[in-house]
Amino acid sequence: MTTLEKDVGPDAEGTGAGQAITEAAPVAARGWRAAAPDLRGLVRRHWIFSIALGVAVVPRLVAMIGFQPAVLFRLDTYDYLWGAVHLSPNVVNPSGYSLFLWVLRPFHSLLLVAALQHVTGLGIATMVYVLVRRYGLPDWGATLAAAPVLFDPAQILVEQFIMADLLAVALMMGSFTVLLLRRSPSVWRVAVAGLMMGASVTVRPTTLPLVLLVPLFLLLRKAGWRRVGASLLAGAVPVLGYM
Repeated sequence: MTTLEKDVGPDAEGTGAGQAITEAAPVAARGWRAAAPDLRGLVRRHWIFSIALGVAVVPRLVAMIGFQPAVLFRLDTYDYLWGAVHLSPNVVNPSGYSLFLWVLRPFHSLLLVAALQHVTGLGIATMVYVLVRRYGLPDWGATLAAAPVLFDPAQILVEQFIMADLLAVALMMGSFTVLLLRRSPSVWRVAVAGLMMGASVTVRPTTLPLVLLVPLFLLLRKAGWRRVGASLLAGAVPVLGYM
């Protein structure tokens, strides 16, 4: 009998890696079985939004089939693509979106970029739904609030563009979600919200006023100087770093 046969023979069963795999498989299976009912329960509790979310996938698939590999906007799109290949701060179109494209560059697929942006659009709609529900609207009302993001043709077109707008909106909405999900956010939550808002400025500079408006909102809410300062400092870091 060879050494290899001895290693994998009956005497080696239940030991080493084989035993670890045998023990890990049932644990993984139980984990998946435990997660599935939680997901089904979540869908049942929010069934109106779940249906709307599922239906909203259809026009996005139509857009991806109709505009392949993506919609290229004259001048700006090519500026972002150039920036992804020659990564450096751009003085005309901020390079935050080019950095996003640079991360995806190894896949060489604008179709993948468009698909991820459509998924991001659905994520933005979900954040709208969660926030509005958090502040007391019923499920049908929160679904209506998210409907423009789910079904507006202009929104779907923006998701199909190789342009920076959607990423900036995602960062902005993510900042709002982190900030407003709890009525009294911690200092760390406020700092994360400020950092995301500052990062959105390096994608689209039109969000720059919000870097100042978020601390102002906290000041009006009497959240305390620590939170106000943390938000302002965290928001300024990406902007000043890019400058």
